[in-house]
Amino acid sequence: MGSPGIITVDTESGIIVITEILYNPVSPEANQEWVEIANISSSAVDLTGWTFADIEDGNVLALSGSIPAFGIAIVSNQGEPDFQEAWDACTDDIQAITVSAGPSISNSATCASEKLQIRDSGGNLSDEVNYEASGTWPTSGSDASIALNLPTSQIIASGKTDNNNGSNWILSTTDPNACLSVNFGNFAAGSTASPGRVGANTLLPVEFTFFNARHSGNYHLIAWQTINEIDNAGFDVQRSVDGSKWESIGFVKGKGDSNDVYNYTYLDEKPLPGINYYRLEQLDFDGSSTYSKIVQIGTQNDSGDFQIIPNPATVSDRVYLQLTNVEFTSAQLVIFDSSGRTLIQQTIYDNTAAIELPALTPGLYHAALDLGHTQIVKRFIAN
Repeated sequence: MGSPGIITVDTESGIIVITEILYNPVSPEANQEWVEIANISSSAVDLTGWTFADIEDGNVLALSGSIPAFGIAIVSNQGEPDFQEAWDACTDDIQAITVSAGPSISNSATCASEKLQIRDSGGNLSDEVNYEASGTWPTSGSDASIALNLPTSQIIASGKTDNNNGSNWILSTTDPNACLSVNFGNFAAGSTASPGRVGANTLLPVEFTFFNARHSGNYHLIAWQTINEIDNAGFDVQRSVDGSKWESIGFVKGKGDSNDVYNYTYLDEKPLPGINYYRLEQLDFDGSSTYSKIVQIGTQNDSGDFQIIPNPATVSDRVYLQLTNVEFTSAQLVIFDSSGRTLIQQTIYDNTAAIELPALTPGLYHAALDLGHTQIVKRFIAN
């Protein structure tokens, strides 16, 4: 990740959330209960003055230190070396926030009024998890944590309401990222949890809202949108003729750490005959990577085309869309800039249509026409 400046958050919106709870560890760790918290923002957060509270038992614990952008920390009365020793099969230098007394959390996920809260330095509620809230909460009985299993975007969009719904939590024994601890003083398998992993899906390196391929004349335009990026160096665009053997055809730089919406495009100017398969390999700065879904597109046929007239166009002027060899009732036209930002959306009913351009910055633009059965994309220049 990058290293943004430390900020202190004193607003009720809150960006620190509770993401995992180990409330009944195996003996001899029976008093080593812990709670995982995560920063779901793109800025580091100073925890000075923040508190963690177990409302039922009346424990209010002072937090300290800071959590980096999209970082994870454990609230525990164990020191970091001890925590690493207990969970070294699962963690890699995870941040431990040592408190004077460990969270005294009930052993039952259905205990009345079992409520955990995090408040910022101004006393504002950042997050709350209530076992008696909506949804069916997973019950471990013993020796397993429960973990939040939501993408960051859904946590933010719901105002963290979905974070307080038991149906969005999973038992760590069903989490593919979970592991067993090693008990202090021996090597017997202990509690099951996934510290530092935040469930199976919560803090993905990159969250896509869409990824597709469409025709742009004789070329293929690969387009995707992200709503959350963590440590994202960029995207290796890969192509295949059989969906099995892949070749890299280009690289698009990512945004690093961001929770804003970004649109990306890559133009394959030399598509292969027949069906082309595309995927993205998302690369982190640390060298790790994940793959997108696979999309496919066939060679463009000669059944239709359109032109932007004039091209180049004059900024803040009118252009015309001229369609040829196309049978349609209506079509959707979208004009977007080189960053993927949508500028115009218009329904087209005739083979010739006038398009009023907004005040454009001179440069390259794209016009995408969706005919229902196919999409055609053209590039044009404004000067």
